[in-house]
This record gives sequence, structure tokens and C-alpha cells, in this order.
Amino acid sequence: MPSDSSTARVKVLVATHYFSTHKGGVEIVAGELNRELITRYGYQLTWMASDASPPPHSFPGITKTLRCSNITERLLGFPMPLPLPSAFRDMWRQVRNADVLIVHDSLYLTNVLAVFFARRRRIPVVIVQHIGLIPYANVLLRLIMKVANAVIADNMLARADSVVFISGLTQRFFSRRVRFRRETALILNGLREDLPGSEEQVAGERTEPRPIREALFVGRFVEKKGLDVIRRLAERLPGIRWRLCGWGAISPESWGLSNVEVARNVGPTELARYYQSADLLVLPSTGEGLPLVVQEALCFGCPVISSDELFVADPWLRDEITAALVDLGDPEGTARVWADVIRGMSVPKSDRLELAARARERYSWVAAGSAYNEILTRVVNERQTR
Repeated sequence: MPSDSSTARVKVLVATHYFSTHKGGVEIVAGELNRELITRYGYQLTWMASDASPPPHSFPGITKTLRCSNITERLLGFPMPLPLPSAFRDMWRQVRNADVLIVHDSLYLTNVLAVFFARRRRIPVVIVQHIGLIPYANVLLRLIMKVANAVIADNMLARADSVVFISGLTQRFFSRRVRFRRETALILNGLREDLPGSEEQVAGERTEPRPIREALFVGRFVEKKGLDVIRRLAERLPGIRWRLCGWGAISPESWGLSNVEVARNVGPTELARYYQSADLLVLPSTGEGLPLVVQEALCFGCPVISSDELFVADPWLRDEITAALVDLGDPEGTARVWADVIRGMSVPKSDRLELAARARERYSWVAAGSAYNEILTRVVNERQTR
């Protein structure tokens, strides 16, 4: 591990499509990692993202907003900020002043441009890849994703100085198709520091086992998160109260279901209470690697049902969550299977505290930050010796 003085001289530029105020998993993870690298290792870190969301107020480093159009998300629910002319100039200036570039995911246009500029300046590039192939129900979107991975992502990952995967699922997907310059790293994300509660407080109290009464969904209201499945589950299981926390193009308020409650723009304290009170987190999504909300729910002792892909993302989850097959192309069939599984579940009597303690030990930003620090030290030193 380098000394504080050595890391303080290293200028790190981090590129994401949005800032963490957008509340997507990728950008939240980036924000937590940025804080860890600044506060624990003293890097001079600049976070560069589109102006579709404002920079976080309490961020300890430097932020740079890029002028972009966010029309694709507003109209299509597709998170792809499009840089305007001034963004090219600002991005070039930021890259020119950096010692190393970190980009979170390889298909966002702003990230593609940042890597292109870094190559022109011979700046080492570290790519943190969160997502592999998203199985959209729309045939055209699936084709676009497949072509984009083949033409853009595979090439960027193959040429990166270091590649980090946040889940074994994403690592396996790209390892079958890309020849990397060096061995890739698997670094699991840690916990958000702004989620309140100690291990003794997070799980709430349960007296006797009982059927599921309150189900929770947390995430964007978009197709890939399984909102069609959620709607059908709420129809099939009217005795369960469904609380949906998130935002997006789909409007659950229009479903007209009395057992569905929608909470938008939820803050950390309120979200913590939802995790505490829920009997089950329901996340019928696929192609996401290891969703942050799964980690958060477990760290509050909240049981989880999600896709069996998560067993590849993190094998530790085999003993910690319930998994069922997800086919977003057949939301009715998926809902039928999931409803049967949920009917057979019950709220555990006493193991929520133990689940929370195990998860909080498993997912640590201290350990993750140390692994990233080693990577940054290596790629910077290699650049200096060239």
C-alpha cells in the first residue's frame, strides 16, 4: 500500500453517465468508491458526469458536470446521456490533467469518449464493468445491446489497462468473448455509508413465523427491472402489501391496484425503514450483475427473492436468498412461478439479525477500496516506468 503522500499526488478522473443523485446503482457505487479513495487514500479525485443530475452536495472531491441531453431517458426510459459540443471540450481538459481514468461501464457514450481521449493522451484506463447482456423483451433493444457489446464494449475491455467486474456473472459473460491484456479482478461492491442503522437496529423484531404480508421493490421503474412481473404478482397476491420505491418511465400508480403503494424520491433514512419493515425484497430482474439493492436488503436482515443469476454473481448468496427463474419475455409465466414460491414462504422468527450481520461483514467498502487502491498504484507505476 502506498503512503499517503504518494497517493495524494495521483490525479484520478472518474467518469460515469450520471452522478449519484440520479439514484441508479452504477452511479451510487461510483460515489461510494470515490469517497473511499479520497478519504482513506487521499487521491486527488475528480468525478465527471452529465448534468442530467446535480453533483452530490457533500462530495469531498472535485466534480465536473458535462453538458448533455437526457432525452433518451425522458422519452424511452433508456439511461444514455448524449454529450453536447461543450462536453467534448470539457472532457478533453479533464482527461489531459489526469494520471489515471476510471470509467464505470463501457457502453455509455460519455464514458466511450473519455476512454478515447485517454488513449490519445496515453492515460491508463481502468474499467469497472457492472453489466453484461441485458435480455430486453424488445427484440430491437436486444439486438442493439448485442451489437454494442461486440463493437464497443469488447474492444474497450480488451484494451483497458485493468478491468474490474463487480459480479461473477458479468465477469463470466465477458471472459468468454474478450482477450484481456491482463487478468481481470472481481471486486464486490460495499455498502452505502448513508444507510443508517447498526447491526442491532437494522432488522426490526419478529415474534413468530407468519406468511409474507409486505413485499418491497427498490429500483428504477423500467422493463429490465421486471415491473411487468411485479404488477402481475400484485394482482395474483392481493393479500400482500406491495411497496414500490423508485422512479422511471413506467407508472405503477396507473395500475389501479389498491395493494400497491408507490414511493418516489425516497431518502436513505426512509429507505432504511422500508427495508426494516418489509418481509421480502422482490427483484425479478436479469442481466444486472449484483444489484446494490440486494446487498442493502440483506444488510438490513430483509429476505430476498430474485433471479438465480445471482448465484453466479456471488456464490455466497446460495445460502442467503431465494431464487426463481426469470423470463422477462414471459412476465405472466414468471409471475405464476414466483407467486407459488412466495406463497410457500414465511417470515423467519429470529434470523434477521444474523442475516444482517453476515451481509455487513461480506460487503465492505474498506476491503473494496483496498483492492482498487492496489490496482491504481500498479497502473500509475507502470505508466511512470514507460
